Amino acid sequence: MAPTDTNHALRRIADALEMPVSVFTDSHAARPTDPSVNAVELLRLFDRIPDEQKRRECIEFVRRMAC
Repeated sequence: MAPTDTNHALRRIADALEMPVSVFTDSHAARPTDPSVNAVELLRLFDRIPDEQKRRECIEFVRRMAC
């Protein structure tokens, strides 16, 4: 994904969640205590996992924890 595509995607997600884009990009940004912030953090970190198998394992782990 090109940087402009990434920025556009982040803007759309941030708008949908009614949060600033900095929640995705700035690890020191002030974060509200809203549970959706945890979801944003999970997405941000998940995006940094380069290995496809590790991503699947992560999803399976979250599924198990959600039950």
